[in-house]
Amino acid sequence: MLHLIAFDSSDAANAALTQCNALASEFETISNNGIIIGSWPMILGATAYSAHLSRAQFRAPSLQVPDYPLITPVAVARPTSAIHQIWTNWVSGPPTVKVGEALLAYEQHSTSTEHVYIIALLADKVPAPVNVPFRTMRLTGTTTLTADAWSNCAMTFDDQLPFGNYDIVGARNEGASPIAARLSFPGWPSRPAMPSVIAAKPDDIGTDRLFRAGTLGVWGTFQSTQQCTLEVLATAADTAQTLYLDLVGPK
Repeated sequence: MLHLIAFDSSDAANAALTQCNALASEFETISNNGIIIGSWPMILGATAYSAHLSRAQFRAPSLQVPDYPLITPVAVARPTSAIHQIWTNWVSGPPTVKVGEALLAYEQHSTSTEHVYIIALLADKVPAPVNVPFRTMRLTGTTTLTADAWSNCAMTFDDQLPFGNYDIVGARNEGASPIAARLSFPGWPSRPAMPSVIAAKPDDIGTDRLFRAGTLGVWGTFQSTQQCTLEVLATAADTAQTLYLDLVGPK
């Protein structure tokens, strides 16, 4: 089970690590401006961005030894294609937070007041890759997003799916200014997700390798008659969303 969380602050320049605000949603409980860890104690990976970012770090009581994990490298100049070209991958040995603790995020940047974004992919266990035939389906949405918040977007498949159950083994989200996106199907207890891609220049082969084609195992299963929605975190009020799902099925 995968779940993505985010932190989003507009902070003044700071000479030391400063806490970044946890981004609230119906799936997160906030305490001490951090996110309470429930069913997903492992941090599989993370990314951090601001225009002049120098350091980013997670903190929780159970992460203190030998030291709080640093997100490194950080994205100090957002490329026109996406922030997630820089992704700290901990899949082979993920930091683990004790259930019930608050996971806090900290950042340090050198110049002016600017937005800072930190996202982390959580899991209940280290995912087992799957190597099976899959098809990729395209979905689109036309929701007007709210900048710097999770916006829920109704998504429509370009082509009708044959009836049956499908496993999702990868995904990709594109838009004008998205940071990250989370999948939502009825009955799912988590929000598996991916860092997003700026649609104008989608040349992010490295991250596609991690978030596509079964590398992170099965994200979840849905029935063809269920409606898919996409929760998007973006920097502006975009009005168009594109989603690609790698699917195994029908079963």
